[in-house]
Amino acid sequence: MLNIMAYALSAAAAQAPATVPAASPERPSATTDASARGEIVAPAPASSNRTEAPQPSFKPINHDEDYSSFRTVRDTNLWTRLKYIPIAGKTYATLGGELRLRPEIRIGERWGRGPQDDNGNFQQRTRVWGDLHVEGVLRAFVDLEHATSSGLDSVVAPVEEGRLDFNQAFVEASVPAGSAVITARLGRQEVGIGNYTVFDMREGANTRRSLDVLRVMGKVGKWDGGFLTGHALLEKLGTFDDETNHAYDVTAFHAGRNFGEGDRTGRAEALFVTSDRASIAFDSAPAARDQRRTLSAHYVGKAGAWGLDVEGIRQWGSFGELDIDAYYVTGTVSHSWKQGWKPKLALRVDVGSGDRNPNDGKLGTYGPLFPRPLTYNGDLGPQNCVFRKVPDSDSGKSPTVISESPGQAFR
Repeated sequence: MLNIMAYALSAAAAQAPATVPAASPERPSATTDASARGEIVAPAPASSNRTEAPQPSFKPINHDEDYSSFRTVRDTNLWTRLKYIPIAGKTYATLGGELRLRPEIRIGERWGRGPQDDNGNFQQRTRVWGDLHVEGVLRAFVDLEHATSSGLDSVVAPVEEGRLDFNQAFVEASVPAGSAVITARLGRQEVGIGNYTVFDMREGANTRRSLDVLRVMGKVGKWDGGFLTGHALLEKLGTFDDETNHAYDVTAFHAGRNFGEGDRTGRAEALFVTSDRASIAFDSAPAARDQRRTLSAHYVGKAGAWGLDVEGIRQWGSFGELDIDAYYVTGTVSHSWKQGWKPKLALRVDVGSGDRNPNDGKLGTYGPLFPRPLTYNGDLGPQNCVFRKVPDSDSGKSPTVISESPGQAFR
């Protein structure tokens, strides 16, 4: 990524002594609880002859990065000058970018169904973004993305390719409310909540995902939460042709609380989503209107070298004339080592419901909304991760294994 490349150049570009300002309660240090938030923390280059540059804290969603503390150290090197460009007073701008190149070889794509990409392909994704902060109150963020797939002989979907378009373009306002801070953000934006099971920006695929929504967030003490309402994005393959998908409405409420400190920390979160999609097809049912309610309970914590991340999701609502009755459970147990390369060993289990009986008047398949794909190109999703055995209702014969295809994609 250009972020990382620019930082690698910072050691050679250092010109002036600088120190990293201490974190304040309003602005925690860049490395605080980094692993719990899924950040990539790169150590600052150091030598006996040069002053250490500020330590960056790269986050999965780039607009979550905060470089306001670089005000006093912006002249340290090239990288700090790009991340803090003073304009007037406390008004400043930030520039960033990414270049990702990836060769692929796909064997047995989509389990042999449809055209196959037998000779390999090459994917590239280029992003450039700018972030303007006005006196700590107003903000504007723009993110352009250009992604292509060359030599792909199978289906080229928007998850594989999207030429130059606005991946993000929003305005934001933050105001204090007693001891809390309320932030309202309007426009096209990436959304990531919890461990990204329900709302994910789709980093693994060639194109990232964003939504056209109004999002309001608040934080006070160890509590935070908010809501969002708006629409999904109708992604297309051309240039500047992505548009708001008015046939896919979504409203969500979420709340979370942090616990503990030091080597023993935890976070509990709750998320409720109501979604209305005009038409979607399942392998076990023809296309119909999907009105779905999704409730998630999530806990992540660590105790010393051990980590735990568990989430349970329940879904109900209606699909055409069918009632929705679905669930999803995911859990990860991990152990980390601080020596050497700091390896991490983890065991993860995912269980997503499939349709138990196509004749019972219910749809039992878990319907992911904006999920993190289980594979790079989105062929394998979190739905229908288990098979069900049910009696044959017509003949009374022994149980038969029935299942929807796990390749059903929700885009």
